[in-house]
Amino acid sequence: INAFELQRMNAPKARMVDRFGTSVRVKEQPCVGPAEVPCDVCTGTQLKALKSCLECFMSFSQTHLEPHQRVAVLKKHWLVEPMDRLEDRMCKKHDRLLELFCQTEQVCVCQFCTEKDHWSHPVVPLKEEYEVKMAQLGKMEAEVQQMIQERQRNIQEIKDTAKRNQANADREIADGVQVLTALMRSIEKCQEDLNQMVNERLKSTTKQAEDLIKKLEQEIEDLTNRSSEVKQLSHTKDHLHFLQTFRSLKNPPPTWDWTTVEYEVDLTLDPNTADRHLILSEDGKQVHNGGVRKKLPDNPKRFTKKIHVLTRQSFSSGRFYFEVQLTHTPPGLTAYWTPSPSPSLVTVQYAVSDAMRPLAASSSRGLSCDTSPPRYPSPLPHVFVMFLICCLCVEVFFANPYTVPPLEEHSLGY
Repeated sequence: INAFELQRMNAPKARMVDRFGTSVRVKEQPCVGPAEVPCDVCTGTQLKALKSCLECFMSFSQTHLEPHQRVAVLKKHWLVEPMDRLEDRMCKKHDRLLELFCQTEQVCVCQFCTEKDHWSHPVVPLKEEYEVKMAQLGKMEAEVQQMIQERQRNIQEIKDTAKRNQANADREIADGVQVLTALMRSIEKCQEDLNQMVNERLKSTTKQAEDLIKKLEQEIEDLTNRSSEVKQLSHTKDHLHFLQTFRSLKNPPPTWDWTTVEYEVDLTLDPNTADRHLILSEDGKQVHNGGVRKKLPDNPKRFTKKIHVLTRQSFSSGRFYFEVQLTHTPPGLTAYWTPSPSPSLVTVQYAVSDAMRPLAASSSRGLSCDTSPPRYPSPLPHVFVMFLICCLCVEVFFANPYTVPPLEEHSLGY
């Protein structure tokens, strides 16, 4: 190869070097990173792109960007920050630069698009639409900031409310602790009194309960044996044996008539509940009206408006009756004996002397004396009263004291 041919072969390379200025030392420029746009001109070590040309559709490093800064024609090109995938800025249909914006369909178009598909639509340059959208974006950002501030104020208000609620809750808890502490002391005192009363009553009833349990267990054993005999006989196919054995099993084993079992409770009158006119005996078994209001210490349990007195014991369930002996009752005087816990329907069996008046019973008045002339001439020294307690009324009282079932559903018992 002669010198002329060698010069002719190196001419294009010389022009490229002259145009893009590759004489600048590459080592002084940064290499492209993982998330950075590379230079499209570099053939060896790719350098980081400094600008992208929207007319050349290429990204240039500092070395290869020099012609756009020096050549007059290239200076007119639109340079932007480095962009990847510049081919996306080309119209897919016409292979032209997307440099216009269709306001009707809100899409970017090229010059050929405005002459065909979008010929009747208003179009503007991308920069003009960009400024409009930027203004809208600024307004949107202001609105978003306003919404953020409103919500921040709401958060502060909620925090203030929560703080006040916490203070109120702490105060209520402190007040509640103070009240409940006093209440607990009172309850503990009542619990001690109740335990003492219950233990005393338990001692007197435990022995009786143990004896009854032994009798019941023995009856259960006898009845269980009888049940086994009945089951065994029910499986036999021998007619003669069945009839002969059935005769002996016809009568049940002897058992106690539990309807006659009585639980006697020793009742005593409570002086803390007695009206100031009443005088109680030392054993708490008798009471009479002294006719004079006595000076007694105040007690929240004491009757003050009615001449009443309660017993220390009470009944809350089961079937029971009261035996009351009334003596020296003046004519016209009303005597009440109301089963605890509430007035119940009662019937009365009584006998009176000619000096006393007939007794009547009702659910609201208890026992009362009639002021009409005597109808029973038989003289008797005292009155014996037996109450039949309505169990349904007692049960309903504990469930709902304001509900009374129909009277035909009631059952009376001792």
